[in-house]
Amino acid sequence: MAQPNMIDRRDALKLLTGVASLAIAKPVFAADYPDKFIRFVTPFGAGGITDAVARLTARHLQGDIGQSVVVDNAAGGSGIIGAQTVARAKPDGYSLLFTTNVHVINPALRHNLPFDPVKDFTPIARVASAPLMLVVNAASPCRSAAEYIAAAKQKPGEITFGSSGMGTSPHLAAEQFAQVTKTSYVHVPYNVSSAVTQALVAGQLDSSWSGVFSAMPFVKSGKLRALGVASERRSKFAPDIPTFLELGIAGVSIDTWFGLFGPARLPRAVVDKLANLVLKELEAPEFKEGLEKLGAEPAPAKPADFSRIVVAELESYAQLVTARNIKVE
Repeated sequence: MAQPNMIDRRDALKLLTGVASLAIAKPVFAADYPDKFIRFVTPFGAGGITDAVARLTARHLQGDIGQSVVVDNAAGGSGIIGAQTVARAKPDGYSLLFTTNVHVINPALRHNLPFDPVKDFTPIARVASAPLMLVVNAASPCRSAAEYIAAAKQKPGEITFGSSGMGTSPHLAAEQFAQVTKTSYVHVPYNVSSAVTQALVAGQLDSSWSGVFSAMPFVKSGKLRALGVASERRSKFAPDIPTFLELGIAGVSIDTWFGLFGPARLPRAVVDKLANLVLKELEAPEFKEGLEKLGAEPAPAKPADFSRIVVAELESYAQLVTARNIKVE
């Protein structure tokens, strides 16, 4: 039985196809675009990884288009304010949304959004992703994912895990893990990921779901122990740490991705020009090196592929939130 407010995959794909058809019908000449600066609206504050990846992308893109690309931080509302700004913008390619998979997580948690994540946006390109992994304090008796699961089954609802906030990728990775392994944990949300790591190192938490890049220095120094990576393949930042699939735990795969969207009815010529330029930049060694320094990996996806990812994840997050009865306070 379908859950209320759940996006129907077929209807969503039909809608995306219809938007693309409208865009094709409108005579727009990509050669004339852009003739002024482009604004990347990012729905998070300055200094975070989303802001940094957006600025890296903007800096490389403006070298190809001959116009400035500025990053506008419109933080607040768990990513809602920035997304709403672009949803209401003129579909001319000069106001774009550079966001994360909060774009597909929010609809599962908040049913009164001031925009529709599919109808009001045009996916342009997925740019990069940051993998997540499960870590414990080095003094923890859990030396493997199997021992961590066994401990949770022996003491249901007692083992704590920290995340960077309610409804974030790390939080939902933990919920997915709990669902797959039929275990339960106590969620301790923090405002920023660095505070989670500090609390775990200090022994104030039993575990956390953290970015691989940010956690690995503590793993290498012997302060934390990595139990598994929540991605389909091993991370370049932790090549010796197995994925959960390798450990025989299928179905645990959540990362934080970064991507570019425009408002609905963005002309196809503009979409294609932007997508081609961004994906071309992802092949440049300087861009890859910049992402690596930020803890992200290239994860290119063209408009059609990105559209499918958006629709699929809207559905999967809705199912996870419903199954785990996750509520946003």
